Amino acid sequence: MKFRGNDYAELDDELGEIVAAKKSRDARMIDSSLRSLVSTLASSAFLKPYLCVGGLYTLFRFSIYSVLPSYTATILEDSGARGNPLLGAVFIGVSR
Repeated sequence: MKFRGNDYAELDDELGEIVAAKKSRDARMIDSSLRSLVSTLASSAFLKPYLCVGGLYTLFRFSIYSVLPSYTATILEDSGARGNPLLGAVFIGVSR
């Protein structure tokens, strides 16, 4: 649709080039931002803290810390400690 006549036909071509360049740039930006995201997530600077925390979490889960409150009453009863053996689990819970 031409409102200015045939004298301005080159403007349509130029406008088409501008629109095509913008679409191309937008496609490259999306591609580069996705690559940037993947490279950031795969970098050692990003993964190292998660590996350290994951290792510590694994060691914590295999430690006696999570099992101790369950067996505190039995341990205290078998050891002959005076007082209520169920309070041992309460003391551990308070100290956490």
